[in-house]
Amino acid sequence: MRIGNRVIALLLAGAALFPAGRAEARELMFQTPYQGDHVLNSRLFKPWFKQLERESGGSLHIVFRREGELVPARNALPSLMRGRLDMAGINAQYQESIFPYTMAFTAPYLTHDSIQAGALCQRALALPEVAAEWEKAGKTLFAWGSDRSGLFSTVGPVLSPAELRGKRVIIWGLSQMDQVRSWGGIPVHVSPRDTFMALERKLGDVFFGPLPTGVAYGLLELEAVRDITVLPATTVFLAFVVNHEVWNSLSARERALMEKSAAGKSVEAGQLLYERTNQDMETMRKAGRSVHVLTPAQFQAFKAANRSLLANLWVNKLQKLGVRDAKAFLRLAQEMADQTPGAPGSPE
Repeated sequence: MRIGNRVIALLLAGAALFPAGRAEARELMFQTPYQGDHVLNSRLFKPWFKQLERESGGSLHIVFRREGELVPARNALPSLMRGRLDMAGINAQYQESIFPYTMAFTAPYLTHDSIQAGALCQRALALPEVAAEWEKAGKTLFAWGSDRSGLFSTVGPVLSPAELRGKRVIIWGLSQMDQVRSWGGIPVHVSPRDTFMALERKLGDVFFGPLPTGVAYGLLELEAVRDITVLPATTVFLAFVVNHEVWNSLSARERALMEKSAAGKSVEAGQLLYERTNQDMETMRKAGRSVHVLTPAQFQAFKAANRSLLANLWVNKLQKLGVRDAKAFLRLAQEMADQTPGAPGSPE
């Protein structure tokens, strides 16, 4: 009887240490699509994961991993679908064949800032064609757009598409090639980490990419880069996706908690990107660079230069990806963009 009493006492002591209602912690691996201290890493993902852990009583323990730490960024989607990643920020442009309808929302220039891009991407998830694509990937909680883009020039200010004719334009994504060619520029494709070297060695005259790159990749250290032009946003469709098996393994309470707390994250991401871009623009000015914000007329000139791209090259691209009636779907994306507000004071 004494042994039995001791066992009961130990069980009661264990129950006191691990009270009912507190689930056993389970580590879920998340890989961000961003490097280092990117604003969405520090101010969106990490605080959100801490909030989820608190509100779940410790049952949702999401381990944050930097871009490329577990798998290369381009392999994030297949790794997520195979279960090597539990959760990830997915860039649709790395897997265009899986996301043909989604890609219609990355056409230049549907949006003029990251606030509008984030809201538009989230709205796009409600379309049956887009929703079906992301259902293949996993449980998609929210989507967001990209930073505003810019032109970092070593050959003077670039304030119109005509000023890019004949110039070598450094780009990161193959999706930018047609856009640069439509301006009359010569695209030079490099990896993000080679951007500084490419400008330093004069492999290109202009870098066309996200504005915060000027700070993050040290482009302001290059004396030759004197002028930066702020362009409308070239939307990159990104989404927070959970592996299907992982999602189904969560309790109903945990799923409801994640869905509820994810609401509004795309808008929050757009606002954070917009604020960070404004801070980076100020950093560029303090570094002695000329930051050129387009006037409404100049903005319309860049937008008009892409009309032929949207009408011809981009329609052909979507058709090759398998979009039925690409013209009509691209027109729908444009209409949705026009109906989606951006930051106060942005050019229309």
